Amino acid sequence: MKIAFAKVNRSPGDFRYDKGELDFFGKLSRIDAHQVRLEGTIEGEVEWECDRCGASFSEPLHHPLALRLSDRPLPVGADLDTVEFLDGIIDIPALMESEIASIRSEYHYCPRCEGDGSEIDLEF
Repeated sequence: MKIAFAKVNRSPGDFRYDKGELDFFGKLSRIDAHQVRLEGTIEGEVEWECDRCGASFSEPLHHPLALRLSDRPLPVGADLDTVEFLDGIIDIPALMESEIASIRSEYHYCPRCEGDGSEIDLEF
């Protein structure tokens, strides 16, 4: 799902993108001629790999998201919550994939490892 910057109005408009077990939905509204506000949520069931024991597990994801989108290059030191789409097209799937990659880079522990890990018996 791609949306042209020119099609986004000042009054918030809904968007929804579903991919497998994940849904990305929210509102887009124009801030000025070259910026759009995105307020949305990514929800669904996500498969993780435990960073302590390596076991696979799944858990629900509810990830609120508030971003500024720009169709112009940003000055150095600009707000880190601004994403550039220099071709004038807002790429909703790319935004979702980027956010999921960012979430995956965090530590995730399975239910067994959520504690301090002192009771875990790892066999090698």
